[in-house]
Formats: sequence, C-alpha cells, structure tokens
Amino acid sequence: GGRGASWGSLAAGAAPVMGGLATPAASTATPTALEDRWESRAASTLPARTAGASPSGGRSGGSGVGGGGGGASSSAAEVAAVALGEELSLAKGLPDASRVCDAFRKVDGRLRAGGSGEPAAVAGGASVAGVLVACEGDGSYTARLVQLGDVRLLLAQSPGEPEPEGESAADAPSGTCCWPLILVTDPHSPASPAERARIEAAGGEVSQTNPPRIDGSLASSRALGDFEFKDPSRLPHEQKVNCEPDVYELSGLRPGSLCILAGKAFWDVMPGPAAVAGTVRDWLAREPKADLGDLAAGLLRSCLRLQCRGSLSVVLLQFADGAGWSTALDEIQNFGGLLGDDCGNNVGRQDDEVQRQTLLFLRRCGFPDEPCPCDVCERWVQPMSRCRCQRATYCSKACQRAAWKEHRSTCEAPRRAPSGAEPVALRTP
Repeated sequence: GGRGASWGSLAAGAAPVMGGLATPAASTATPTALEDRWESRAASTLPARTAGASPSGGRSGGSGVGGGGGGASSSAAEVAAVALGEELSLAKGLPDASRVCDAFRKVDGRLRAGGSGEPAAVAGGASVAGVLVACEGDGSYTARLVQLGDVRLLLAQSPGEPEPEGESAADAPSGTCCWPLILVTDPHSPASPAERARIEAAGGEVSQTNPPRIDGSLASSRALGDFEFKDPSRLPHEQKVNCEPDVYELSGLRPGSLCILAGKAFWDVMPGPAAVAGTVRDWLAREPKADLGDLAAGLLRSCLRLQCRGSLSVVLLQFADGAGWSTALDEIQNFGGLLGDDCGNNVGRQDDEVQRQTLLFLRRCGFPDEPCPCDVCERWVQPMSRCRCQRATYCSKACQRAAWKEHRSTCEAPRRAPSGAEPVALRTP
C-alpha cells in the first residue's frame, strides 16, 4: 500500500484522497496506456463543520490513481478523520499547533491499539498533509498548514495577483520561495540535521544511500504508524519516527490564494514548486471557474506521462467563495481500465491484491464495485440515478431529460406522471 494520505481540508473533515496527482497536460494530448488508469475527483465547499472555526467557504479538488494503501496507510487516514474531527470540534476558532499535534498523537495511539476494524499495531505507516482554514471578517483568510512525513505543501498567490516587476520564479530552483510562492514546506527526511539527531539519540542509524533511510529501511523520518521504529516507553519527539507534524500558521491571505498538497512521488518527477504553482495559476487565470478536480486529474495524467509509478496523491485548494460548488458530486474519471490489467488495458481482470485495493478505494469513496456510467454523458459520479425500469442510468436530471425522448419508447416503468419515468438513486454497498 502507498504511504500518501492527502487530505483536502482537515477543518471540513473532508474524506482522504488516496493516490493521485499531476501538471495539466494539453487537452489534445493522446492518452498513453498508463493514463487509462482510473482517477477520482472530488470537489466541495469547505465549511468548518467539524472544527469550531469560521466558515471557510473555499473549494477543493483531489485526484487519485490506484487503490488506497493498505494497513496503516488507509486506516491512519480513516482513524485520523474521526480523531481530528473530535479534537477540532472543541476549538474556538482555528486550533493552534499544540492542539493539532495532540490530535496526531491521539491518532497514532489509536493505530497502535487498533482502529477502524484493523488489528492492533497495523503494519506500515502514512504521511499526512492538511490545511485548516477560516475566512476572517475583512475577507482575508487565516490558515494552518499541517505536514507529516514525505509530503510537501505550497501556498501561492491568487491567479489574479499581478507579478511584481523584477521578480520571476521561472528559473527558481526547487524549494525556493519566491513569487508567486508564499510558502513551500520541506519533506521530513532522515538526512535533515534535526531529524538525524533525534533518530541517532533513539538508537537508530541513517544510511548514506539516496534517499537516506532509517536503519536502512524507512525513507521518511515522521509518520503515523511504522511502529517497528517506535518504542512505547519513549515520547513522540524521542522516537526514531515522530508522529508529530509541523504546523505553519499564516494570516492575511488574499481571496483566491492557492494551496497544493502532494506526496513525494509527485515532486520527484515534477519540475519544482514554482513551476507547478505557475501552471495551476495560469490555468485558473484563463478559466476562473475551472473545476479543481479536473485540474488535479490533468496534473495526474502529466505525472503518469513522466513515467511516475510511485504512490501518488494531490489536493488543490483555493481560498475563495465555494458556494457554487456545494452541490458538486464526487466523480471517478478514466475508469476504462479499472477492471483491466495493471496498465489499464482491458485484457483480463486485475490480480487479486490490486482488485482488493480497488474495491477498498471504491467503497471508501462511496462508489459501487462495478462502473455504472451515465447513458448520456458517460460520467460516473456519486450518487448515480437509475430509471424505474432499471434499464437506464443517469448522472443528473438534465441527462435524464435529454435521453427521455428516445428512452420513452422502450421504458417499461409504471407511468406516474406525464413526465415519464422518475429516476431513483442507486444504492452503494
């Protein structure tokens, strides 16, 4: 299972998006076999419904490829959603760093004891990236960026913000925080002096390999889970692998500011934070109402074209009024290869383990086990609706109306009204 558990908004209690990232590719690009892998798209407003914060009114999108990680990678995200929701609901406004760290310690403790139906001390670990955000009275935003493990977050200026004269990020090296970047975090690596000192004080060793690894095994120095590197008698900050995140506090952020959260595999193949931020900003400058989920899916496809085969995760978040996205539905795109082989070629079903992870991911996202796209537009969203005759499936009333003229001649549903067959929601497992 992958290690990348990316969360669109901890404040909103948004569901984790497991696996998936990218930079937008030209819409005319020819898909490769890998690009036919399935993706998930989620778009939602970010009301602070589990945190005691002011309504954040943002919009977010996520994209995924492959099944969510097994062991701690999946259960850590599920248990964390509950633990963080409980902890943040007690806060008056945005929680401070100490409260966030305490929530992560509780999550790690639940994982060691067992949670979400997992056995005690599940194998593996999970990195986490998250954002807590609130809209202030003057229209600006305050945010807490939360990072744990080999993930990275960046914060960038609004697409409408003009570039200052004499400043450019076009040739900036990876990690350099210059315009349009506001903040770029660094992943937790065993090679970092502070991380290395803690690891060695706990009796561990840091290898000289690339990447450096703890005791020749783990390449991330902080994580939920990974209990083989944790001594129950030690405090979190004394462990080889620390479960406490870094929390970055920012205020006065202008409406439209962007946040991108992604895992290690994404940043390994992409040209750098400044280039990624510039690409997303340019896209939104051209299409201000663009669906962030579609942008994330575009980024994912670019990552796959660059032959990235790691565990991928991405979340795009914009600090803006998200009222128009409150009814947006979760969607799985490019599901043609979902039941095919590893590269999306429909030449037989996936092997047992890939199929198991596929089903876990679908069920966690509330989708049925088998694809059931719309008969009109071929989109697969959640929830779908089916005509009472059980022979037609639609993603929306608009598609049902568009298909009714043709479908009415074969529809065998009982006629309740002149409008014809009324769709009923499909049930998921």
